[in-house]
Amino acid sequence: MSFVIPNNVLSAVKAKKLVVFAGAGMSRRFGLPDWKQMVVDVINKSDDNKLKGFIQLLEDGLLSPIEVLDKLLPEKNDIYRYIEENFKINNVELLNCHYDIMKLSGKVVTTNYDNAFELACPEAYSAVYDSSFKINQLKGKDSYIFKIHGSSSVDPSGCVVFTKDYEALYARENAAILKMKELFINNTILFIGFGFNDPYVNNLFTYIDQMFDGSNVHYVVTSTPNDFKKFSFIKPIVVSNYSDIDQVINQCLDSKKDVIESAPVLLSNFNKVERFPKFAFLYPKPVDIKIFDDIHQIVNCFENLNIEFVKSYLNVRALQKVDDYDFIIIIAKVYKGKLYIEDDNMKSQLVSIDELSSYLMDETICKIIISDDVIDISLVSNAVNIFNYKNSAINKFVYKSLRNLEDVSSIDNINVNNFMPVDKITKGSFVEKSLYGKRNIIDFTHKSVDDIVGRIEEQGIVAGKIRSIVSSGKVLNIKGSGERVKRPWQKKLHLSYITEDSLITVCLLYLVNK
Repeated sequence: MSFVIPNNVLSAVKAKKLVVFAGAGMSRRFGLPDWKQMVVDVINKSDDNKLKGFIQLLEDGLLSPIEVLDKLLPEKNDIYRYIEENFKINNVELLNCHYDIMKLSGKVVTTNYDNAFELACPEAYSAVYDSSFKINQLKGKDSYIFKIHGSSSVDPSGCVVFTKDYEALYARENAAILKMKELFINNTILFIGFGFNDPYVNNLFTYIDQMFDGSNVHYVVTSTPNDFKKFSFIKPIVVSNYSDIDQVINQCLDSKKDVIESAPVLLSNFNKVERFPKFAFLYPKPVDIKIFDDIHQIVNCFENLNIEFVKSYLNVRALQKVDDYDFIIIIAKVYKGKLYIEDDNMKSQLVSIDELSSYLMDETICKIIISDDVIDISLVSNAVNIFNYKNSAINKFVYKSLRNLEDVSSIDNINVNNFMPVDKITKGSFVEKSLYGKRNIIDFTHKSVDDIVGRIEEQGIVAGKIRSIVSSGKVLNIKGSGERVKRPWQKKLHLSYITEDSLITVCLLYLVNK
C-alpha cells in the first residue's frame, strides 16, 4: 500500500531537516504499561489499603492518571522503582521501526521513558531534559535522542511524572524548552505515536505557533485525522491503522535512498572545506542619542581568532537573521536594568534581556553580552555577561573561555549562565562578512543625518520612511525650505541605496519658500 507523503516531509528528509517526535504509541509494540496501568500496578503493590479506592475513580473516569499520581506522591520511590523495572527493553526483535526512524532522520525527540531508540542506535548522542550541557551539544550532532521527560535507564527519579515536575519543566525558560522552540521553528517535525493528549506539550507548541503567526507546518501520522483539526500547525498523514506506520517510514526511506544514489560520485573527491565559527557583533546606534564613541576597541579583542564575523546594528531584524550563527555578541548600554536597541525608525528603545533573547530564532545560540553595567541573565540560557568595556576583562574572557573552554564564572565583572561553547577557537585572523549577504550595502544610519538641520524626531521619521521604500514601493517626497535644509539632505541622500532585493535611487523634491 502506498501513502501520500507531503513534499515538505520529503524535502526535509533530503535537507536533513526532519525531526521525529515519538510518543507513547511507539512503545505499545513492546507491551509496556501506559500511565493508567502504571497507576493501578503501583497501588496494587502498595501496603496502604486506603489507596485502593483510587482505582475505581480511575476506572470511572472521575480522576485522570496524573491526578491519581499526584495523590501517590508520598509513594514516589515505589513509582520510580516501577519505572526502572518496567520501562527497560531487552528484546531487539521488535525494533525494526525504531531502526528505520534512526536511518531516516537520526534526530528523535521523545516523551517516552524507555530505551528503545538507544537500543536501536547505540551510537546516537543522548540528552535528557535536565542536562543543559548535553542539550547544547545537540546542535552539532547528526544523530541524537532528546528525551524531554526523562529516561528510565539514566535516572528514574528524574522522570517527569507528577504535576509539579511538568510545571517545573514547562513554566519557565530553560535549555530544554529553548531547544524545543528551536526545533519547532527551524525543522519539519513528524509526530509518530503522539496523540497530543499532553496539555503541557500542546500548550508549548501552540504558543510557538501563535508567536510566529502560523508560519510553521508539521505533520502527524494518524488514523484519526479529525482529532488534530484544532491544531493549526499540524497536517495529518492518514493511515488505515497503527501498523501502517512502518510502511510510511519505509516509503520516506525510499525517497532518501533515491537522493543518495543519484548523488555524483565525484563529490567524495572534494577536499573538506574548513568552517570557521560564525560571530555576529550587534550594537545600537540610534539617531536620537549617542551611545558609543567607538566599538572598534571591543571588536579588536576578537581579531586574533579564526572566526567569520559580521557587524550590524542591534535591532529586531538583525536578531532574527543570526539563527545560523554560533555566537552573538551584543555590545550594550544599560539603563535601569534594560538595554538600548534601535526601533524601526532607528530611534532608541529600551528592552529587557529576556525580551531581546526572545527575538532570536535560535535561542540556544551562545550569547555574549558586553555592557557598561551588570544585567540579570538568570533566565537567558547559554549566556555570559561581561559588565565592563575594558579590554583587559574582555581579553581574559576570550583567552580562557573561547580559546581554552575554561570556566570564567570566578573572573571579576563576569556573570555566567550555562555558557558552553562546543569547541575551542584557534588563534588566527578573522574574516569580515555582511549580515545581509553583500559587502556593498549602503547602511542608512545616523551618520547619514548627523549634520542635518531639524529636530531629532523628524530625522527619525525620514530615516524610517527611506528604509521602508522597499516594502511600500512608494515615492518618497521630502519637502524642505531654504539652503540650510536643502544642501545637507541633498549631500547625504542623493545616492543609490542598495538592498538585497532591489536597487533604489532616492530622489528628493524640494519645496523652496520664495
